[in-house]
Amino acid sequence: MLKFFPVLLACLALAPHPSVYADANWPVLPLSADETAAIAQAQELGREIFLHDQAAALVSDEVVKLTAARAPRGMQGWVTQRHGQQLAVTFIATAADGGFEALYRGMVADGRLLDKVVELAPPQPLSEFEAAALAARKTAAASGFARCAARYNTVVLPGVAGGERQWSVYLLPGTTRKDLVPLGGSYRVETDFSGTKLVAIHPYTRSCLQLQREPSAVAMMTTHLLHSVPTDVHVYWQLWSRMPLIVATQPEAVWALAEGKITLMKRGDSAQQTK
Repeated sequence: MLKFFPVLLACLALAPHPSVYADANWPVLPLSADETAAIAQAQELGREIFLHDQAAALVSDEVVKLTAARAPRGMQGWVTQRHGQQLAVTFIATAADGGFEALYRGMVADGRLLDKVVELAPPQPLSEFEAAALAARKTAAASGFARCAARYNTVVLPGVAGGERQWSVYLLPGTTRKDLVPLGGSYRVETDFSGTKLVAIHPYTRSCLQLQREPSAVAMMTTHLLHSVPTDVHVYWQLWSRMPLIVATQPEAVWALAEGKITLMKRGDSAQQTK
């Protein structure tokens, strides 16, 4: 990994102000068909993870206010669901019969609440989607993954693999520090569409890596050895941090991420350097 650091430092020295990272200021370096597809998927999923996480945070802040004087028992967390351009965030609690019910709901679009968060009175039964998403969330939380934080945020997204519907549960380390980006310890856990059967656990790092988020820095830097291109989780954390991220992957490629977009900066020792 050490051989990557001179390359990273050289790229950082040549890097422009962060505001132009996402503009068309980089030379277009050729990508393989597989790289093009992987990057497109990483950008799409990474932004979707960020939007769902952002929506949950907005609604969560309002639920905290609503429950400050009378915190309900048995709160189980939340699930999110896309409805066109809007995201529904539903907070779920344990019902009197031992099942689960929807207690609060808010709608988010373009990073803002569309209206007040509603307390559902009486509480509503969970939809099939909500019940399965909650089950997937619980299955992921109990999967035995190696934690890098005491608290984790989750984003549960529906998907398809091998022609079968499934859930992808993103486990994202929580933090209250604004100077650190807890990239290490991020996971994607896959379950069947009932949410009850664990299919696979995919770690994105091999350690509890934390990136420094210095206000005066041009960008953050990291190496990544598990994939040949930056991943959806790299896109998520770049959007979350609001700072450009430079990622070195094998074999000897350096990528710039900004505003959720991935750009190839350099490939190999003899590849064209960005200007």
